Amino acid sequence: MDLDPARWRTLEPTNRSAARVERILARFLGALCIVFTAQTVPYTVAEHAAARPGWSWVLVVLTFGTLAGLTVAGLLGRVGATRRWAQAGSLVYLVLLLAWPILVGDPAGMLGRMPWPWYLCSVLLAAASFGFRLRWAIVFIVATPAVFVAVRSTPPGGGVTVPHALVDAGYAFVLGAAVLLLMTMLRRVAAAVDLAHATATAKYTAAVRAHEHEVERVQVDSILHDSVLTTFITASRADTAADRQFAVAMATHALSEVVATHALPGVETLVTIDALRGRFEDACRELGIDVEVTTTGPSEHRLPVAVVETFIGAALQALTNSVQHAGPGPVARQVFAEFRAGGVVVTIRDDGVGFDTETMTPGRLGVRVSIVERIRNIGGVAEISSRPGEGTTVRLVWPDPDRPALRAEPVRLPLD
Repeated sequence: MDLDPARWRTLEPTNRSAARVERILARFLGALCIVFTAQTVPYTVAEHAAARPGWSWVLVVLTFGTLAGLTVAGLLGRVGATRRWAQAGSLVYLVLLLAWPILVGDPAGMLGRMPWPWYLCSVLLAAASFGFRLRWAIVFIVATPAVFVAVRSTPPGGGVTVPHALVDAGYAFVLGAAVLLLMTMLRRVAAAVDLAHATATAKYTAAVRAHEHEVERVQVDSILHDSVLTTFITASRADTAADRQFAVAMATHALSEVVATHALPGVETLVTIDALRGRFEDACRELGIDVEVTTTGPSEHRLPVAVVETFIGAALQALTNSVQHAGPGPVARQVFAEFRAGGVVVTIRDDGVGFDTETMTPGRLGVRVSIVERIRNIGGVAEISSRPGEGTTVRLVWPDPDRPALRAEPVRLPLD
């Protein structure tokens, strides 16, 4: 699993799918309003002569006014406004149907004609499906065609037979039910997608946090060994003035490391080559370690701060081991840092007495935790080679060349 905090922190639980579906439905409803309104206007004008003056025009203005608001809000994708206009338009339409028998001043003029509100029935049933909760949308889709059947069988509604009225209302009912079913299915699918996304994000976050805790544990172990235990051991073995001076320098550096543990930069910070080299040389100067540092690679190369902190800690531990175990006499120590595109190789060498790696204690904390585990924990690899009388070489590589996935996308591990 790729536990890159820079990646998982962008995966916050959201309702993006549901919101996207609602915007699509709102725009679809706005387009429907244009089509059905354009179809209805000629019939409204044609039946003007049979309408009773006064309240009939009020309801006409309210009906087409809410349709205009629904169209604009829907096409703009304003979900909240579309829902409110849909609710208002559906209620106005229901009032229009209920009041239709008293809005017609000349019932004889309507015989055999289709009332113009019928042409809006389908779009306003769709509006009710969008605007109301499922329960109330079902009530509206059932009640509105029933009211239309009752009105259609009266003289102001055309005076047709009940079976004829049922056929007219059935078309609108089937279309409205189909739209409600489609909207409900889309909403539930979107909700399921968002729930799956939130669940996966929560599990991914938990895994990353567990990884962070493990990294923090290893880091604390490394600091305790590198900066605290090593200082105590060095101080207890300080028999000469030079040894005591080195122990004091190590104690000062240990205090700095402990204080800096809670003030490290963020995990997404990138560190330049010059900054890395400067920090490393300052630490060596503080410890009194005489070492020659050489860097090669593009000057604009940058590394995640977690990699920099880990490499500095591992390299300092290798140099500390060299100071303590390379033997008496002048010992030349060199550090080579080779920066490549997407990675770094650091080599620490000394020409001291060396040791037999085959007889080295496997559980030796200075090598296992402070060097090998540290580098492995960020996706790199540490190699230690030495022979008696031939010095020691420690090679640190990031990322591990045997793990190409890490080469393509470097892992950035948390430090706090």
